[in-house]
Amino acid sequence: MNTSSNPLSRQRLSRILLAVFLFALFMGAGPGLYLVNDYAAAGGTLLGMPALYAWAVGWCAVEAGIVLIAYLTMWKEPSA
Repeated sequence: MNTSSNPLSRQRLSRILLAVFLFALFMGAGPGLYLVNDYAAAGGTLLGMPALYAWAVGWCAVEAGIVLIAYLTMWKEPSA
């Protein structure tokens, strides 16, 4: 994805990444935990891990993926 040549696509991508990152931040440690809390209280597991732990790790992985995408596509010096 070559976003360095088009500033509008760069700006659009940055807004999308910001929105998804804030959503992941909100869902990982906020009210998103209430979605799996009943399942976790009953001793439920996801992928062999306790549900709350898997939930938090999953959203942290989403956040890390967003940082990786931003690094590979946007955090580059503009070429002269």
